[in-house]
Amino acid sequence: MLILGGGYISREKIITLDNANDIVQWIDRPQTRYLNTNIINDANVYDIYPSHSITLTPNTERFILVGKISSSTSANIAVIFIISNQIHRKELKIDKADSTCENYGLLRRLYAKQMLSELSAFPEKNKKRILDIGLKYSLVSNFISILVLETLQQHIEHKIYPHQSRRKLYNDYMTYQNNKKQEVLTKNQSKLTAVLNLWQTRCR
Repeated sequence: MLILGGGYISREKIITLDNANDIVQWIDRPQTRYLNTNIINDANVYDIYPSHSITLTPNTERFILVGKISSSTSANIAVIFIISNQIHRKELKIDKADSTCENYGLLRRLYAKQMLSELSAFPEKNKKRILDIGLKYSLVSNFISILVLETLQQHIEHKIYPHQSRRKLYNDYMTYQNNKKQEVLTKNQSKLTAVLNLWQTRCR
């Protein structure tokens, strides 16, 4: 990976270009860059990703910026870009995510995915953090392969809890587990009762 003016050019990008002239033209082309994010009000916003200036890929449908808010108030932020060598500032009001909402688990995984994407630029250096994040949020990384389970039966077969963001599947799995535990308890109780009755009969 080549560092250029604070940005990164991947080896894969260089390989896909046909010749040296294409590479030079691509480098010289005006780039759209994300610079940074400023917090306007007193909201406690931290762990923002991207954490540094990056060059945005042309024709990208959307730019994803994630972060954490520990204060209860909404955050007023200013996102700074450079587009065709001109600085552009976009102010936004961000409300704190409701932890009880149905999509909260998906938001957490999106945040983890963005963090993982940045850490993966230097995989060996960040190996431990990449492993921890991948295991915590069930995300594929350079060091983790994920077994994809779609149905309740697959989760039961492999004895793996569905992620809580998949609420119906998670609830069905928990119902199955609770019923299974109850069946085991009932079966054990029946055995104990049978043994006790047999012993009482023998002692008469």
